[in-house]
Amino acid sequence: MGKFKLVIIAVGLLVAMGAGYFFAAPIVLGKSSGLPLITAAAKGAAQDTPTPEAVAGITYSSQERVFNLADQDSFRYLKAQIVIEFELPGVNPDSLVGEAYTQKQAEFQSEHVAELPRIEDAITSVLTSKTSQELITSDGKEKLKTELKSVIGGIIKENKVRDIYFTQFIIQ
Repeated sequence: MGKFKLVIIAVGLLVAMGAGYFFAAPIVLGKSSGLPLITAAAKGAAQDTPTPEAVAGITYSSQERVFNLADQDSFRYLKAQIVIEFELPGVNPDSLVGEAYTQKQAEFQSEHVAELPRIEDAITSVLTSKTSQELITSDGKEKLKTELKSVIGGIIKENKVRDIYFTQFIIQ
């Protein structure tokens, strides 16, 4: 009976190791697991969808800061860092790689040095007008992104705000 239990345990371990390899190897090694992730119908639909003209984007990263939120019943804080992606019309996105991207980013910031304090002030004004309840949900964060896009778009008009990224967002 003791050998039978040992065989069962060994077989169980082998099955578990095989399943672990099957599911974890693609993640760890960056390889495909062999399972089709997209069906043929989905591939056909994706190929029929027209792709928009590629437009280069450049990012501006705000300082990591702590904001007082507008909660009335308690003192609540938001620690956030925001990255704003601006479109650069007329610039080929394939040309912005490595050093060329870094150089274009520095050019963008030097061209807009006068607006950067206004952007930081707008971020402060928008965030401090929110309560923790408004910001705690994913829907609240999406609404905040939309509002920030609009406000910042009003400051830098020649470059459309493509997206807002929260690289840090902690409410306490």
